[in-house]
Amino acid sequence: MPKISDPKSDPRLSDPREGEAVVVVVVVVVVVIVVVVVVVVVVVVVVVAVVVVVVVVVVVVVVVVVVVVVVVVVVVVVVVVVVVVVVVVVVVVVVVVVVVVVVVVVVVVVVVVVVVVVVVVVVVVVVVVVVVVVVVVVVVVVVVVVVVVVVVVVVVVVVVVVVVVVVVVVVVVMVVVVVVVVVVVVVVVVVVVVVVVVVVVIVVVVVVVVVVVVVVVVVVVVVVVVVVVVVVVVVVVVVVVVVEVVVVVVVVVVVVVAVVVVVVVVVVVVVVVVVVVVVLVVVVVVVVVVVVVVVVVVVVVVVVVVVVVVVVVVVVVVVVVVVVVVVVVVVVVVVVVVVVVVVVVVVVVVVVVVVVVVEVVVVVVVVVVVVVVVVVVVVVVVVVVVVVVVVVVVVVVVVVVVVVVVVVVVVVVVVVVVVVVVVVVVVVVVVVVVVVVVVVVVVVVVVVVVVVVSWSCGRRGRGRRGRGRGRVVVVVVVVVVVVVVVVVVVVVVVVVVVVVVVVVVVVVVVVVVVVVVVVVVMVVVVVVVVVVVVDAGRVKRLVTATVLCLNRTAVKS
Repeated sequence: MPKISDPKSDPRLSDPREGEAVVVVVVVVVVVIVVVVVVVVVVVVVVVAVVVVVVVVVVVVVVVVVVVVVVVVVVVVVVVVVVVVVVVVVVVVVVVVVVVVVVVVVVVVVVVVVVVVVVVVVVVVVVVVVVVVVVVVVVVVVVVVVVVVVVVVVVVVVVVVVVVVVVVVVVVVMVVVVVVVVVVVVVVVVVVVVVVVVVVVIVVVVVVVVVVVVVVVVVVVVVVVVVVVVVVVVVVVVVVVVVEVVVVVVVVVVVVVAVVVVVVVVVVVVVVVVVVVVVLVVVVVVVVVVVVVVVVVVVVVVVVVVVVVVVVVVVVVVVVVVVVVVVVVVVVVVVVVVVVVVVVVVVVVVVVVVVVVVEVVVVVVVVVVVVVVVVVVVVVVVVVVVVVVVVVVVVVVVVVVVVVVVVVVVVVVVVVVVVVVVVVVVVVVVVVVVVVVVVVVVVVVVVVVVVVVSWSCGRRGRGRRGRGRGRVVVVVVVVVVVVVVVVVVVVVVVVVVVVVVVVVVVVVVVVVVVVVVVVVVMVVVVVVVVVVVVDAGRVKRLVTATVLCLNRTAVKS
């Protein structure tokens, strides 16, 4: 460029178009810069707003989810704990009540049994003793009474026999003396009586026969009269033939009646005669037999009386002696037997009482021991079950709480990481955009200024030098623009790659964290289930062993 000593003398400044071009260039540059800045600001604001909204939404969602999860877990844990505690308390109360009831019932039953047994034994002993005493007293009294009665009876019999024998002898002698006279008198009386009876019978028979005949005759006469009257009456109304038949019948009847009366009278007379003859014969025979019998009886009676008296006396003496001896022996034997029986009964009763009391005591002791063992075992089992249940509940609650805490922490960390990453990415993007915009704006301004100046200088210059400098400036500007474009493209690509890489890394980290949390939760659940199952198996084995022990104890008892 030529050297200008006086700026006012420069001809380029005197061209008004140059001033307008500069103004236009400046205005364009300013407009471009303003537009670019406004666009950059708007983009940055929109991006920041979107990032803030997304971060806020994510944070709110995460917080809500975490709170809901925590509340649900806490509620579930509380419900489970309350249910388990209530169930355990109910089981313990029921077991304790059952054990207490069983113990009370067993004790009451044992006491009742013991009391009943003791009362029964006492009653039996008292009854046996009373019965033995009564039997002994009765036997002794009976023996004494029997002995006394036997002795008295023997004495009385002996006296009576002797008196009777004497009386009999006297009576027999007197009777024998009197019998002869009596027999004769009796025979005479009998004969007289027989004769009188025969006469009376004959008279009675004759009278009866006469009466019968009279009655028959009267009846026949009455019948004849009646028949005649009837015939007379009938004659009035009946024909003559009928009257004749009736007359014939009446005649026949009268004849038959007369014949019957005669036959009866004859039979009666014959019977009376026969009876009288038979009676007379019997009287004679009886009288003869009586006389003979009297004589024989008198002789026999005398002989028998003598013999009987002798025999009776001898027998009475022998019987008296035997009875006395037997009575004495019986009394002695009865007394001895009664004493032996009393002793035996007393001994047996004492032995029975002792045995019963011992057995009752043994039964009571065994029952009490068994009840105590059962109560202890039941209490131990209940305590073990309660402890196991409480431990399991505590373990489950702790595990659930730990899992919830881990999940919440993981979620929070993930949210924080995501938010931080998003914020960093947004910041980086905004910074890059701002830097790029600034660089672009500066470059554009510089380029525009340089182009304008170069264009103006090139146009106004003279010779080759002026034209050459314009081309150089154009080349420089093109190179600078290309470099700027390349730099911008490279920066944009790098930013995009960085954002993509960061997003991928965040996604991978989130997936890995979620997988790890799920695996940890599954492992914890499996461990808890295994622990619960193992504990349940142990409790079941413990209960089975306890039941078997109780059964063996009951069988041995």
